[in-house]
Amino acid sequence: MIAFLALIRREYLEHRTAFLYAPLILLAVLALFVASTLLTHRVTVLIEAVPGSPGRFYSVAYFVVATLWWFYAAMLLFFYFADAYHADARNNAMLFWKSMPQSDFKILLSKLAAGVTIFPGLVFCIALLSGLLLVVAALALPLVVPTLAMPDVSTLLASWGGLSVVFFCYLVIVLLWYVPFFAWVGALSTLVGRWAIPLALLIPVGISLFEGIIDFQTAPGGSYVLSFLRARTDMRYDSEPILAALLASGPVDVGHTLQRLVAYVDWPQTIGGVAFAVIVVYLASLYRRRVIKG
Repeated sequence: MIAFLALIRREYLEHRTAFLYAPLILLAVLALFVASTLLTHRVTVLIEAVPGSPGRFYSVAYFVVATLWWFYAAMLLFFYFADAYHADARNNAMLFWKSMPQSDFKILLSKLAAGVTIFPGLVFCIALLSGLLLVVAALALPLVVPTLAMPDVSTLLASWGGLSVVFFCYLVIVLLWYVPFFAWVGALSTLVGRWAIPLALLIPVGISLFEGIIDFQTAPGGSYVLSFLRARTDMRYDSEPILAALLASGPVDVGHTLQRLVAYVDWPQTIGGVAFAVIVVYLASLYRRRVIKG
């Protein structure tokens, strides 16, 4: 276990620039944007777009910023998995201890674990700081727009905490749902390196087209594979509790919101996807040990 944690730490040290330093720089840019918005007339345009109290304006703004951070993390994770499995194909050393080589499966599994825990966790922490920045902005709104009532600090902090818990749980569900796609891209990178980026899409599409040609009359939508992938990539969830949390005038009902989210998840598909990811990583480790390293 200590060796596995050290491998995850190695992944953090090698990729902290993209997942920690760059988000901190973007957070500073966001702070400058918020400050400039408060000091100009653009803040009135935003208030008119989201009518209501500063608390409601804060909830919507936090949701938008958290969504942008998720897209940032998803993009980075895709490119991370498309290169990480191939980057150190001939080096199984653990950190700086060259005399402690690790198995290929443990190496690749540590990359998968880091990609679905440490790296999105770092981005989520930056999203939390963004939420606190927006709390300060919401408190400053009445000073810029005198017609707005001064919000209660405890209410804003309660809203920040409740929405953060909801966002965190939703992030965990999303990562569990999409982990087979990350593992698929990583396994391809073991085979073809950076060509995994286009091939991750071209291979399923090519199989679907071939299947549609030979079995176009019986396959739903022209392809069983494409129909399954379309349903698998479309993560369906109950958006009503999140929208209700955003539009609520008071703190978020965390328990009720999470209960609605968890109940709507297709857990057999989720568990099957995690199992598929582990199997794919194991097969990639066999290829890496027997073919790449001989």
